[in-house]
Amino acid sequence: MIRSKKVTRSAQGQPCFLQIPGICNHNPETTVWAHLNGHGFGKGAGIKAHDIAGFPACSDCHFAYDQGKTGLDGEALNLLLLRAVVSAIVMLAERQIIIIPLDVETPMMAKPIKPRKPREQRAKIQSRGFQKRGVP
Repeated sequence: MIRSKKVTRSAQGQPCFLQIPGICNHNPETTVWAHLNGHGFGKGAGIKAHDIAGFPACSDCHFAYDQGKTGLDGEALNLLLLRAVVSAIVMLAERQIIIIPLDVETPMMAKPIKPRKPREQRAKIQSRGFQKRGVP
């Protein structure tokens, strides 16, 4: 089980990452770390999910999510949850609470790319015998 006070305390003073329409109080003073619900995230009987499986949420969004009273269908709720979790991971990485090895920065173009010739100067490509079919 992954437990980290640095992760859970990172929610303090943050905006709500869930922002359920009509429920969110948008008050960073009430924001706490909300854990995802479901055994697929490490949750069990009386056990919260892994700390990394969560996001900052205001008290109202957190309560509505835990009680299953968001007023949203499964797809809409899942989209909000996905946005919240990804935003939380980015926030944790930016604060270096979790360390993600980054790629070494390289120049966009190692060597310059020649500009294309004008259309009339390009070589014609032989047809392979395929015929265009009309769309019914």
